[in-house]
Amino acid sequence: MVIDIHGHLGRPGQREAAAALLNEYIEACGIDRLLVSNLEAASAGPDAVNLDEATANVACLQACRQHKRWVPLYWVRPGQVDSNIHAFAGALSTEPFAGVVFSPVLNSFSADAGLLDPYLLVMGRLGVAGLFHVGSAQNARPATVYRLAKRHPSVPVVLYDPAAHGLWAEALDVVGHAIDHENADLYVGTAHASIGEILAAVGGVGLERVLYGTDAPCHRSEHAARCGSLLDGLRAALPDESVRRIIGGNAAAVFGHAGSADAGQS
Repeated sequence: MVIDIHGHLGRPGQREAAAALLNEYIEACGIDRLLVSNLEAASAGPDAVNLDEATANVACLQACRQHKRWVPLYWVRPGQVDSNIHAFAGALSTEPFAGVVFSPVLNSFSADAGLLDPYLLVMGRLGVAGLFHVGSAQNARPATVYRLAKRHPSVPVVLYDPAAHGLWAEALDVVGHAIDHENADLYVGTAHASIGEILAAVGGVGLERVLYGTDAPCHRSEHAARCGSLLDGLRAALPDESVRRIIGGNAAAVFGHAGSADAGQS
């Protein structure tokens, strides 16, 4: 099974186009499950739609019900008036969200802020993993996410987009430190990483800490071809069992029902 942990719906003004590109990629690359969040929940940046949390996540759920291989991720907006911890807990308890997306980059908060602790406490209680959008600003660096993760060591936390911001080495250092000290459950997503960087991650932190993700459909019409080439490269460079772990097995373990037949369906 191939599971991509990092896809997006709702690129500004292009929801239908994005959906078509996601499905093109799914079919071309044999993706069994694509974890999808709604970018319209972003509140910072020139293209931010700033859709309130409930509306953005309902839209994501509805889209995933229409596409059988899509699995919804809950996009949380810490510090915004529309983000309610009780509604958050209810949504994770009753809807098929496979995980929670935090974007310090696109929602302007610090990844180690105390206001995130109630969300992580709910996730720990419910056994739900988090994905953190890392970036070059101090509020979003891998080390900042690590400070939060150490306060909630039972919650799996995936660092996504470090390669896009030149932070791959820092992300691996943080994951390695967490492994050595057994004080956080950290993983790294492969979006924007090269074959060489992925192999360095396998050698540095172990293949069980590496999860296939592509930031779909960031390459637009070229996304399927570029990701197909990446998958071919992994299969040529690593043993079959190692590839299976990276491109699906690890995600199925971290995100639970994302690998099941009814993933994304309520």
